[in-house]
Amino acid sequence: MDKLIGVAAVSTPLWLTYFNMGVAVVVGLGGAVLLYSRIVKARQEYLEVKRRNEDGS
Repeated sequence: MDKLIGVAAVSTPLWLTYFNMGVAVVVGLGGAVLLYSRIVKARQEYLEVKRRNEDGS
């Protein structure tokens, strides 16, 4: 019984580490994609405003 508990105690944190790492990677990628899309959108809006200002002047 002690051996079984020992194996469970060793394997669970390892599984948990990989699981947490997976969650962190997914969250990190999601955040990066969100940030990138916001930068692209802001850049498009900036270029549009700049173009409008050049046309107006």
